[in-house]
Amino acid sequence: MKESEIRKRAIEIITKQGGVAWFPSKVRWKKEQDVFGVFDILIIYPPSTFVPIQITTASNMRAREKKILNFYNKFGISIYSEVWGLRKKEKDFKILHIYGDKQK
Repeated sequence: MKESEIRKRAIEIITKQGGVAWFPSKVRWKKEQDVFGVFDILIIYPPSTFVPIQITTASNMRAREKKILNFYNKFGISIYSEVWGLRKKEKDFKILHIYGDKQK
């Protein structure tokens, strides 16, 4: 499944939960553009909860977790984020919670 299709499903869920989603526009000469080279979507749940997420398929979730934790370690970042993995059979997302301060 294409990332744009996974992103569309994720944004539908986020919107139903009252969140505001933002993602970078597709650039003509690149496949996709990630925020900080790591995250696909930035979410704000009003009034002030901010959650960066990475979207993927369920089978690639651990690889994305590793990518995020490497980014956190490289820059000394300690924030909460999520990896959303689409489960094709169930047609829903498995969500992996990543806490930056616990990866040391």
